[in-house]
Amino acid sequence: MQKARFQVRLIGCGVDPQKEILINKAENMTEMIKQKLSEFRYSFFREKYRFDQGNAFLVFLNFSLLVMSLVRQNNGNPNMVYWYVVMGFIGTWILGYFLDKIVRVQDASERVAFKRSPIWKENFSHHKQINKKIEKINTKIDNIHHLVEEIKRLEDE
Repeated sequence: MQKARFQVRLIGCGVDPQKEILINKAENMTEMIKQKLSEFRYSFFREKYRFDQGNAFLVFLNFSLLVMSLVRQNNGNPNMVYWYVVMGFIGTWILGYFLDKIVRVQDASERVAFKRSPIWKENFSHHKQINKKIEKINTKIDNIHHLVEEIKRLEDE
């Protein structure tokens, strides 16, 4: 809508059509650059997520290698290495379960991300406005329903 007003203003000001075409091309280039940057940002965060997933796996691998090196340094039983690794994985799973079910880390991180995001704040404010409008419509429907019942009751009498 603003683009159309801008073009009308230019035509009304006596700008020649060649300059108008250049202005439209510049606006299209700006939109194209914004779209490319948005695609790059999305692909960057997609790859970051994959990197984080791989990093999480490397933590387990690093832990396993650490346990193996500690057992060899202390001249321990090499068969105990397997038990240490298994116990480490079980302990990690228990910690993950605790963080997931008791602490609810994922919910807390989402809340923090929502608080930092202006887009989510805007979406929630729109959501609240829509809910208020729906409540008003529902009260009006209820009032109409009560009036119809009252009319039926009066007609029956």
